[in-house]
Amino acid sequence: LITTYSSYRYFAAKGLILMAKNFHALNDDFQATYILENVRDNFNTYVELVEIAKQQLELIKSEVSKSNASVETENKN
Repeated sequence: LITTYSSYRYFAAKGLILMAKNFHALNDDFQATYILENVRDNFNTYVELVEIAKQQLELIKSEVSKSNASVETENKN
């Protein structure tokens, strides 16, 4: 997405969030987490998308932490 739509960074970020949600639905939480962390870290210009990525990331981590004690959730407000 980034390579093809580099001039449309907002929509690339939205596409990455959608891709992460799809990976989560397919039970591939590693990929979903990786994508969301990258959106969070690399798209600071789009505060609302970073917030969506953080919320989705926290949701995934809280679900995974129920079955995996090594996953820590970040309850930062």
